[in-house]
Amino acid sequence: TAERGRTTNGNLERTPGLWERVMTPIGGGASCTYLFGEPAKPEGFMTLWMRDRSSGHPAPLIASDWVATTPAALDRMIALITDHSSMCDRFEWSGGPEDPLLFGAAEQRFDIGGQLITLNRILDVKAAFEARGYPPSFNGALHLEILDPLIEKNSGKWIVHVENGR
Repeated sequence: TAERGRTTNGNLERTPGLWERVMTPIGGGASCTYLFGEPAKPEGFMTLWMRDRSSGHPAPLIASDWVATTPAALDRMIALITDHSSMCDRFEWSGGPEDPLLFGAAEQRFDIGGQLITLNRILDVKAAFEARGYPPSFNGALHLEILDPLIEKNSGKWIVHVENGR
């Protein structure tokens, strides 16, 4: 996840508590995590679970987390999701508007089932920009003026220089 987090917006560093949420389906039950690529050099993973199927009817297939760092891993994930279509009437996951799963599937039928708007407070602007990952080929500068009435050291004019993703 760290590799994807360096190049994609919206990813959080996983704490043990977040990993527990990823691996434990809502309402109990079991999840299954699939690893893509060679075990020594994985290209991605996907943690899946299904809602209750005791009625015999199809139920949603849910991805509680996933990462694909190569097109091959993304293609295999989409094939895995498709392989569940006889048991699952839909696929659910959380993602942003630029999520690769939205655009990698052959059929692009999707509905937005809800939105979760969060607020994250940056405590140290300098450290946040230095620690954030950028695409390796990115070069540029961003000029900002920040007014932070709660944390004085964040206020001021900032210039963020990025060369080769650093």
